[in-house]
Amino acid sequence: MLKKLFFLPSEFSKLLHFSIIPLLGSSSLILNRCRSVYSTHAYPSLNLLRSITSNTLFASEETAYRLRFLLNRRLYCSNPAEVRPKRGLGIGSSVISRCSHLWEKKPEIFPENYSSLQEILKQYGDLGPEVIRRFWRVSVLQPGDFLEILIGFSQRNDSKLVVEFLWLMFRWASKQARDFHHLPRSYEMMISLLIKSHVLSDAECLLLSSQSRGVFFSPGRICSEIIQGYAESSLLENAVALYDKARHQGLQLSSSCYGALLNLTIEMDKSDLAVRVYIEMVESEFGLCDDGRFLKYVVGFLSKNERTLEAVNILRLVRNSGLKASPETLDAVFQGYCCKKDYVDALNFLKEWLHIPPSFICNKIVSSICKSLGSEYAWFFGRELESLGFQLDDITFGILIVQSCKERKLRDGLVYLSESFSRGIKLKFYAYNSLLGGFLKEGLHKCAKDIFEEILEKGILLDLSTFKTLLAGYFKYRKFDEIDRVLIEMANYGFISLTPGVDPVSVALRFLDLGCLQVKIKRIMI
Repeated sequence: MLKKLFFLPSEFSKLLHFSIIPLLGSSSLILNRCRSVYSTHAYPSLNLLRSITSNTLFASEETAYRLRFLLNRRLYCSNPAEVRPKRGLGIGSSVISRCSHLWEKKPEIFPENYSSLQEILKQYGDLGPEVIRRFWRVSVLQPGDFLEILIGFSQRNDSKLVVEFLWLMFRWASKQARDFHHLPRSYEMMISLLIKSHVLSDAECLLLSSQSRGVFFSPGRICSEIIQGYAESSLLENAVALYDKARHQGLQLSSSCYGALLNLTIEMDKSDLAVRVYIEMVESEFGLCDDGRFLKYVVGFLSKNERTLEAVNILRLVRNSGLKASPETLDAVFQGYCCKKDYVDALNFLKEWLHIPPSFICNKIVSSICKSLGSEYAWFFGRELESLGFQLDDITFGILIVQSCKERKLRDGLVYLSESFSRGIKLKFYAYNSLLGGFLKEGLHKCAKDIFEEILEKGILLDLSTFKTLLAGYFKYRKFDEIDRVLIEMANYGFISLTPGVDPVSVALRFLDLGCLQVKIKRIMI
């Protein structure tokens, strides 16, 4: 079976039993890779199955539940006989039943369960016989004795069982006598071992205990490491709770702590919390950690939710801290102002930050202003942008001309056309189509003729819509000579072919999808 490239569901179950289960990897690795196998392959290949194996164990019962969910999903099969409907493969249940011992929680060990030091040493004495040999006959443990044990084990290894033993000894020693007080160095070493072994809840308890108050040399650093550990383990509630306590006590947190917490809040889509943490990070000055990614996310979120003033205040704080905002971040604020139709504030923002958005954003805003406030204000706004460095292009003038024709302000349309000529800008055909349609609607067929001649002179590429507009307008005013000329130009462009002896009017009517009989009836009704 191992020589096959692809497996049927039943074969995959056997392979999982005998090949994968003994080598199950860490929680994130196994879950991510199993998810990729099931989402992209009907039958997982041997190479993919090999790729999801490693040499570590599951981290939690939650991981087991998620793996069961993934593995119990029914694979797609082209043969209905291979997989019964409404039934999973049962692979997840097999994995959980065979590996349940890996994530079973051990009962918590309390120092009150041990009446003497010798009872503890009997249970854990084999971890380091040479270190604890001289303490077998000691009845009362002194602060220096525990520090000696700590130092002895720190030079050997820091496995979880060793840390469990040292943490039990630490708590038991504190309760053996009322006048017993651990040395400051013992506190530092003990909490360092707990954090390193990822026993974060116990490390937090030790940090916040009344006995350790004022003992730690750098409580902010220790608190930062615990919060960072919580965040990297996706324990958001624990991380935020300890973070709030640290802020309340005025502790200075590290930049890596802020970064880990922000990464988690963004990953879990806790945008409001991310904004609060980011503002507090910037205000702390000590922990500023940002390559622009966090700032872009926070400012973008605020701008989209019409909180542009908060976004600008954050930008000013960041600027005072020496961090430069990216152009994309400034664009988000500019668009946020424009979505609220605060166009004056948008211009003031650009002037303050000496920034000009890219052309597609500026043209998008000009188009939005045209629809809401009209072409005149859009022209004013465009010139203000131009004074800041934006270059008006063919798209900008096309937007202005089309809108002015919709508003039946043909004179303004000609002004924009003339302005584009003076700047050497070559407009697209749709701008000319709007002018042609506008003039023909108003009965100004001579002006339409002049525009058409201008188009031909400049060699602008036309499409069928331009000729349809002209033909429909000239038919309305019975300008058959102009119709003949338009048909000749259409033939030059290759849109039609003129055959000698065929009435040009009939050709034009067919091009407009009109029959001769329909036209006669309309004339009689008129």
